[in-house]
Amino acid sequence: MFTKNKKFTKKDLTNAIPIALGTIVIYYYWFIFSDRRRTFLYGHLHSNPYDNETMGRYLIAGLIVSGALFIIYTLINLLIKKIKPNYQLPNWKRVEQLNFLLSFLPIFLILIYFGQPTLPIVIAVASIIILNAGISLALYLSNYIIDNFRQAIFTFLYGLSIVPILILFPLGIDFGLRKNILTTPIIISTITIVFSLLWLIIMTFISKKMKQPIPSTKNILLSSLMITYGLGPLLHYFVSHPNYPYISNSGNFFSSHFFIQILAWTIALGILWLIMHRQEKHIGKEVKHIFITLILLAVVTYGATFLAADKNKNVWVCQENQWLKQGEPTYQQPFAEECGLIDKAMGL
Repeated sequence: MFTKNKKFTKKDLTNAIPIALGTIVIYYYWFIFSDRRRTFLYGHLHSNPYDNETMGRYLIAGLIVSGALFIIYTLINLLIKKIKPNYQLPNWKRVEQLNFLLSFLPIFLILIYFGQPTLPIVIAVASIIILNAGISLALYLSNYIIDNFRQAIFTFLYGLSIVPILILFPLGIDFGLRKNILTTPIIISTITIVFSLLWLIIMTFISKKMKQPIPSTKNILLSSLMITYGLGPLLHYFVSHPNYPYISNSGNFFSSHFFIQILAWTIALGILWLIMHRQEKHIGKEVKHIFITLILLAVVTYGATFLAADKNKNVWVCQENQWLKQGEPTYQQPFAEECGLIDKAMGL
């Protein structure tokens, strides 16, 4: 995890400290200061703080932070670069490592001790792993944009190609399985794959016409991941409710089935290889490492959710449009309107 150079510079600190403090403040706000019944939609579709749906919201929180960090960190450093053309960002790995060292313990304590209701340890650890994976992605891409601004624009345009596969493909299959409609997954899968192929072919043609270097598969893939899993949850958070923004359920971005999610990533990478292998003789080790990392992150998150979901029986249960105590919940009763009433009005 840590770089060979163990000496952190002053520039590393000046970049890592604001990131760590900002992340801690956001988690303090979400898990301690704000009303978690609204932030995590306790009661929506009869959910409680310890079921699969709400556990997914805890995990998505880290991706929202990574999306926000990517935008803010990039804009600030672009401004500095504009003022000081010779400005160089510090090594993103060292900044990420310092951020982890500074923020891990405070966030862990917020999740398992200070925030109410407390999170199961496995979910707290999984949340922090997802958070730091997202921060690593944000820092890497920010450095890439600062160092290669024009190239980065093309890279993100290329990255849009597989975003539909990353989102619509797994969710479409989930929907079809849930509703027992076989045609839906077939139609959505076909449309997303054809779109991705055409988009990559068009972008390759445009790049050649403009004599623009074609981005590496690695950077296209990472750009797609940021658009989908960083900027997507961030956008959802800010447009979710005008007065009470809430954190999305992971089911809006990931399949509820482990192997379907892995299949979506495999197809996305396969399409990239199909089009880009003519530009690159082979997909490098770094791309394979990214794919393996995604699988490991999936194992951690799906496994943690499976182990932790519904294990705590001290919850509020919605029965006949009213909340009833089960055990001794450590959190306040969810809002009355969330006990099936709004969901029924919405036809859910």
